[in-house]
Amino acid sequence: MWSCALTNPSNSTAVGKELAGDAVRVSGLWTDLKMYDPLDSPTYRHKMSDWIPVFLMPNLRVAHEIVSEEMAIVPCTDERLKPYESSHPQFKQFVRKFTDPFGASVSPGILLLRTDAPDIFKSIEAVSSFRDLLALSVIPLQRARGIVHEGSHYIQYSDYFDFYPWVYHEGHKHLVCNTPAQVSLHEVRVFRGQTSPILSAVDFDHMDTDNPLLTALLQRWRIRYGTKRPQWSDRALFRSLNMAAAASKMPAGVDLTTFSLGRNIGLWVSAFEILTHTGQDKVRLWDVYDRLGAAPWRHKKMKARRFKPTSSKTKRNLGCWIYGEIYRVRNDFCTAILWTRRA
Repeated sequence: MWSCALTNPSNSTAVGKELAGDAVRVSGLWTDLKMYDPLDSPTYRHKMSDWIPVFLMPNLRVAHEIVSEEMAIVPCTDERLKPYESSHPQFKQFVRKFTDPFGASVSPGILLLRTDAPDIFKSIEAVSSFRDLLALSVIPLQRARGIVHEGSHYIQYSDYFDFYPWVYHEGHKHLVCNTPAQVSLHEVRVFRGQTSPILSAVDFDHMDTDNPLLTALLQRWRIRYGTKRPQWSDRALFRSLNMAAAASKMPAGVDLTTFSLGRNIGLWVSAFEILTHTGQDKVRLWDVYDRLGAAPWRHKKMKARRFKPTSSKTKRNLGCWIYGEIYRVRNDFCTAILWTRRA
């Protein structure tokens, strides 16, 4: 069993040291591509496949592919994987070793990258942003459906889109894990993967997605990462989406408290402020109101200025009022007013 705690490789065997050394090299390239450097991989050099797997997403049973020219999220049975699996049968074994906590087999979704994609699309930031835009094209719609139809079985948390931390390294045919907590190698043979114990793996298809929003965000993603000097608005958009994805995570598991909910509310306020910020001055509450009020709302009720949100002297639309309530509760939580009132 090769499990190397790479912070102390001197404890490894000779073979373990060799693997550990290579994993350290991989770790050094982590910001270029978290799995390994595709430009130095046999797959890239020999053009054995147009696509390579980057991350698994075991909490999603993907039935509907999400594809751009450079990246895709697909089911584990997708035809794009066939050439890679033929060359790397251990990767196929890896994918098939996932279950839920009770032993039921699970088919994880897989994020793929085109081997000939420009280098900037191989950064962990671009990969994460692709995941974030998909999550935020799903979660607001599903939360709205959950409210309207009084259901909780929808994809309402971004935890469903989490990347599995262990990835297949084709150089040594081992699994690699590189997180802030550990850098390790292990054998595929003994691997037993599981979905998150606080979630039930769910089916994901095109009916779960706000498709107009997804299309618009994919276009902005290609502009943001396909441009050498992206505009401030494009950079701000994906920083904001990343914050919103963090705010969309499950606040806690069985230890859910008001503290957990307040923390997530604070992240939502940050997401709106990041999106509104112009890079010049500080963002004020009414700057966010102005941004929400200027949005091209299609429904008359959403346009109507019938509400007086927090700290506003004039009436504004429903979106402004909702944000004002989020802002007010965030402030109350951070300044302990909620706890003072309860006491």
